[in-house]
Amino acid sequence: MEATESSCPRKRKSHRVPSFKTGDYLVGKVPINDPKHWRERAEKARAHAEQMSDLEARQTMLEIAEDYEKLARRAEQRLKAAGKID
Repeated sequence: MEATESSCPRKRKSHRVPSFKTGDYLVGKVPINDPKHWRERAEKARAHAEQMSDLEARQTMLEIAEDYEKLARRAEQRLKAAGKID
């Protein structure tokens, strides 16, 4: 017997988008809005880069670290815009 929507109802997960109006998903609940989260990842990427002997791989890892720093700055901007930090 083939399963159909009517014979096997599934509950759909609701995917909530971060809301700056309600502040539901700011620091501590969603890492994307936490500058500390991104800075920690940047630090780890730099630590990995230091261990690499392949120069191209090391440079790529340092670029990844810089991208994490950019994400941290953007998270800070979002928090400032939402009035969560000065």
